Amino acid sequence: MESFVLSTFLEFRKSSVAPATFRTESGFWFDTSGMLASIGSTPLSSLSQPAGAASAFEAHLRLLQSRGCSPRTQALHRSAYLACLKHLHYVGLLPSLPPIRPIVARKADQLPIVPFTAPEVARLLAAASSPLHRALFALAVGVGLRPSEAVAARWEDFDFSSSNFKVRGTKTTVSATSIPLTALAAREMEEFQRLLQTTERFSYASQTRMSFSGSAHQAALLSKPLADEGGAPRAFDLKTSEVEAREAVKGGDWRA
Repeated sequence: MESFVLSTFLEFRKSSVAPATFRTESGFWFDTSGMLASIGSTPLSSLSQPAGAASAFEAHLRLLQSRGCSPRTQALHRSAYLACLKHLHYVGLLPSLPPIRPIVARKADQLPIVPFTAPEVARLLAAASSPLHRALFALAVGVGLRPSEAVAARWEDFDFSSSNFKVRGTKTTVSATSIPLTALAAREMEEFQRLLQTTERFSYASQTRMSFSGSAHQAALLSKPLADEGGAPRAFDLKTSEVEAREAVKGGDWRA
């Protein structure tokens, strides 16, 4: 299977999906515990056998579960695997598409996620316990980062002259990408940099001694159920609304 993936499938996939999707899916194949490592040696002939394709993926699933991967991540791996099987069928190397069981996550009651409004962002930053945390929250909210992506930031990831920021991939090692900085994130990070009066190599994780699990705890504090003006429970998303984001890009001042 590895030979087919490397010589045929990934070239086809690269031309048929968005670049961000291809980067993420490539990680599912190439990471140390990716599908090439776990099922790359599977003979193509065995995939057409009863339960052959399913058995190969079940072995990969057990590896993901041993790493503590969420059902959502497992489902994304399944989608990438199914795309490969479909291409095998399309080029005539697989007689029919074998059934691969869906990944079912236990459903839990979820509160509606409502993005921050501009006044809420101002209140959040004003309540930050330190200049570092103010900058951390401004970056996460202003750009819409995962907690692990925010704490992985380093000064060399910022290009303030062009207002770009390199997001370090945390889901896979090849998912890093550059995105525009909003005015909110750029302003707060530049202000924090001036406060430190240094441009030396820096990371949130090292400065605060926070592991990714620690950063997830910080994010959980932001996502605690709160009450809106009508008293209904809600959860905040670590990003602004689309309208507010556009205003931030225009350079509007978000300070209360």
